[in-house]
Parts: sequence; C-alpha cells; structure tokens
Amino acid sequence: MQSALTKLLAYSEQFGVRGQIETYHSDIGEYEVTGDTYDYIVAVSSLEHVDSERTLKHVLKKMVQGTKINGVNCLIVNSNLQEIDALSGEELAPLMELNLRTEHL
Repeated sequence: MQSALTKLLAYSEQFGVRGQIETYHSDIGEYEVTGDTYDYIVAVSSLEHVDSERTLKHVLKKMVQGTKINGVNCLIVNSNLQEIDALSGEELAPLMELNLRTEHL
C-alpha cells in the first residue's frame, strides 16, 4: 500500500495538484469516514481487499454516510477472479482477500 501512496504523491507533483492531495496509510476497513463530508468517493480495486464480507458491508455503509446529498460513489470491484499460470496452466489463488461472485455483489 505504501508504494501506491508514494506513486500518488509523485503523480500529484507531476500534475501540479500536490497541495490538494492528502494521503493516509490505513486499512480500508478501519479508515474513519466523517459523515456528510465527501462529494465524490472513488474505490478502485480496493474493496476486494477487506478481510470479510461483513467488513465490506461496513465500509460501504460508511461510504454512504460520508457522501453528501447528490454526491457520487464510484466503485470498481474485481469479482469472480481466476488466475492461471500462463506457462503451466495451473490455477493460482487470486491475490485478493474477498473474491465474491459478480451476481452476489
């Protein structure tokens, strides 16, 4: 996770928006979301890394509570992920904690 924050800060410098970016190193399930605060919340390839479906529901509830009226939540979540070793054809365990079926999500 730290490398993603480092890259974000480098890109924010590159594109001249460093003063508008704050980073926090935290487990997504434990991150505190202040109610009615955000106009736009983006969660890309992160929610599938919570430790359980219960935690996922908790995080989604916090996101809803933290979003202002008419605000937007943009969620991009991997599901039904299957990884296959290209050389051996062996099925590998996906590198995510919560691999739910798309229909379930």
